[in-house]
Amino acid sequence: SARRGPRGVAARAEAAKAGGEASDDGLEALLEELDLDIDLDELLEPPAIDGDLGELLSDAGAADVDAATGIALTYHNDVDAFDAARGAEDTSRVAVVNLTHAARVRVSGADRGAFLRRETTHGGGVGEVALVSHGEGAGSVCGAALDAGVVVSQGQSELLLLPPESRADAAGALGARVRPDEDVTVADVSGPTAQFALVGEGAADALRSLLGDELVDSPDVAAVLAEGAPAGLSCMAGFQGSPCSLIRAEPLGPSTPQLLVVTDAGVTAEMFAALVQAGCVPMGSNCWEKLRVRCGRPRRGFELGVRGFERTPLEANLWHACSAGGAAAEEGEGEPSAGVAEVRQRAAARSMEYHLWSLELPVYVPPGDAVEVDGVEQGMVTSVVQTPGEGELWALAYVKARAGVSDGGEVRVGTRRAIAHMPEYGSRRLR
Repeated sequence: SARRGPRGVAARAEAAKAGGEASDDGLEALLEELDLDIDLDELLEPPAIDGDLGELLSDAGAADVDAATGIALTYHNDVDAFDAARGAEDTSRVAVVNLTHAARVRVSGADRGAFLRRETTHGGGVGEVALVSHGEGAGSVCGAALDAGVVVSQGQSELLLLPPESRADAAGALGARVRPDEDVTVADVSGPTAQFALVGEGAADALRSLLGDELVDSPDVAAVLAEGAPAGLSCMAGFQGSPCSLIRAEPLGPSTPQLLVVTDAGVTAEMFAALVQAGCVPMGSNCWEKLRVRCGRPRRGFELGVRGFERTPLEANLWHACSAGGAAAEEGEGEPSAGVAEVRQRAAARSMEYHLWSLELPVYVPPGDAVEVDGVEQGMVTSVVQTPGEGELWALAYVKARAGVSDGGEVRVGTRRAIAHMPEYGSRRLR
């Protein structure tokens, strides 16, 4: 007997479709008979990928999901996730963040190394880099930081991992900088891939549990998971028959290491489930933003790439992503663009107008509020969050270097006193 309901309809529709276009009338009659309001053209389209993570979480009520990106805003566990990443009570814990909506750009071709050295602060090798403005266009500041990401070597290509804010335009902007005589191909590989960040002291142990003894014993895997491994170090592994990259990222702070996993988009839900089973605490994007500000990592649209208040990578505390020259530059391989040359010159001279500071606040203040030192306006608040659990208020702010602010020093925001701290993320030392 015929099965009733949507599954039976789909099965019979597919069978009828095999008979050719002449069967369309029969399909329409079938839908009418069952009194189902289903669009025939939509029914015969290939199904969406099974196991879409955002839909699964939303349908189960496990998370509030951003409809535009499919990324969980919160798993209703922000206190636990924040503590796991920060190692508040147990330094063996780890949080996992879905960054599939971030940008992943592959740069290939024989001239890719020289291209990256010219167009970013990439000094050769792997690790974090800054994308900078070249001073083109009205109001553009040469050498201003537009965004920051990680360069990963993949043998015949380099993979550039950038935050979600750059997904729409990163590949296009870089591709437009390729010269006609260069053997360079820039491709956006964000769509076919998924990405997760494991944040916290237990990140390496969680991946060891996920991968099993055979893979963990591999020298390449062991090197990436080793404590103190350099940012950008990566290796290939496997998960459910799909390749995945394990990548050591720049730590968010002294006790907040980061490991990234990039895998095939078809196993996004399965990878997430396996990471949670391995002990990772899910963290939504709202909590991830609070962790970012608490640790002091600059973000595009807040501390980076803000038209009218553009700052260099050095001012944004991205010294570790910059080089005053480097071996590649000394060998003359890949001359820097105007923006990169400007950054290198400022790095060599330690020339900065502003410093990025973390501020401990007594009350909430909105981004854009002025920061005063000794009664004189010296800067501006850029990001403000209230941390889960303790409810502490933390901000990021640019303060003029000449103001003489020191770690633990006092500034004023509005009428209230705030304490300045060196951001946990980044450094004021060149790579």
